[in-house]
Amino acid sequence: MKHVLSTLCVLLFPLLAQAGGADVVIENAAVRLVIGADGAARSLIHKSTGEECLAAEVRTPICAITQYRPYDNENFLIYPAKPRVFPACRVERRGDRLYVGFEDTYDIAVIRLDIEDDYIGFSLERVDYRIEAYGVKRQTEIDEFALLRLPLRPRAHFGEWLNVVWDDRVAVNLLGTHPGTRIDAFPTAEATTLYAGLDAQVGLFGPGAALVVSSREGLLPAIGQIERDYDLPRGVESRRDGSYRCSYYSLRGVTPENIDAHIEYARRSITSISPARAATTAGARSTRAVWKTCVTSPTASVPQA
Repeated sequence: MKHVLSTLCVLLFPLLAQAGGADVVIENAAVRLVIGADGAARSLIHKSTGEECLAAEVRTPICAITQYRPYDNENFLIYPAKPRVFPACRVERRGDRLYVGFEDTYDIAVIRLDIEDDYIGFSLERVDYRIEAYGVKRQTEIDEFALLRLPLRPRAHFGEWLNVVWDDRVAVNLLGTHPGTRIDAFPTAEATTLYAGLDAQVGLFGPGAALVVSSREGLLPAIGQIERDYDLPRGVESRRDGSYRCSYYSLRGVTPENIDAHIEYARRSITSISPARAATTAGARSTRAVWKTCVTSPTASVPQA
């Protein structure tokens, strides 16, 4: 039955797209994202301020498929044997799923939405394939998948480490919810495009991304919630820990004679840290061997974990 429903969705999707679908609206308590039926983001509103976060006059399809060479037989003599990007050209929402079609391909990407108060999560659930008159279309390889692309209007600051565009009023952040998600940004004079993508060699299904639109003060709490919900390293919790300022021990005047004293000072700081930072102690136990080796024999190789 599940296979039949999936097949019906694949069959009906092109007909619905041709009929001219409505805009797709995705929103939570903080943000309202509008995606046109043509697959391009049209609006991203921060609700509490009413500010539009997308760059004006910049059209960017939210998703795209990359093939490193043409894989379909009908494309062998149309496109040269080099990477080609197939942008999204239609999108429809059904419940907590987006169905996205692409130019010049038979793929229909099904993206699962995870709408929470602090963020909106996106993950690629599966890829369906249209059925032609001659039967079932074989699955075409996908090398890369752009899960979400948002062209944001310029603001005072861009934080590359957190992938956030922000000023005193609004912060827009696109984070990976899995280590396999590629997170990036592409700034130009007109816009800074936040990007979340997937690579077939790492994994297309499972890794995802989360979109946060908040006040400047609300950014870290929202990221902290994402870290808890997706069981990510607790970066926000660590930053707020009272021992955060004591996390580094800088060595000065180290000799073979005093290295043991340095190690003892470092050991004392490790044993007094809070439970939130206790996970780092295992790696610190190897510090003595590494430091001792490096100081007594500068040319020696560092032991590998």
